Amino acid sequence: MGSREPCRIELLDDNTINSIRYFDPETQRSKLEVDQINILPARELPLDNRHNMMTLFDYLPSNCVIFTLAGVLEKAEQFWQEVNQRYEQLYVEYLAPSKLFLQ
Repeated sequence: MGSREPCRIELLDDNTINSIRYFDPETQRSKLEVDQINILPARELPLDNRHNMMTLFDYLPSNCVIFTLAGVLEKAEQFWQEVNQRYEQLYVEYLAPSKLFLQ
C-alpha cells in the first residue's frame, strides 16, 4: 500500500543501508536510487468479520497514563494524511485507514 513499485534495500555486512532502489518486478532490474522511503507498519488484516483487530491500547490497563513528546501530534497528523493519500491512490476497500488505524 505504500508504493506502486517495489523497492530493494541493499545492506552492507554490518546491516547498514548501502542503497535503496526501486526495481521492475518482471526483470528484477534496478530503476531509480532514492535517499529514503516511507514504510507503513505491518498489520494482520482480517479477511472476514469473525476476527477482531486489537491495538496496543486494548492491552493497557484502564488507568494507564500516556505521555507524548513535543511534535508527536503534528507527526501523527502528517502520517494520517500520508496514509489517506496512499489509500486514495490504491483503493482497496478492506484496507480503509479508518479500519486499520486509531484516530
